[in-house]
Amino acid sequence: MAFDYKLHPGPSRTRNALALLGQMGFDETTVRRARAMAERFEQTRAWETL
Repeated sequence: MAFDYKLHPGPSRTRNALALLGQMGFDETTVRRARAMAERFEQTRAWETL
């Protein structure tokens, strides 16, 4: 992964933070749940309440 450290207009088209969770050693359950939440947001445009 490479970062240009610049702010770009509009919503992010990547899921770098989700990829970093696994690389940083978060357990697979957490990574899977985060991915599922992001996918649900993409479909509904609303975050679930925790």
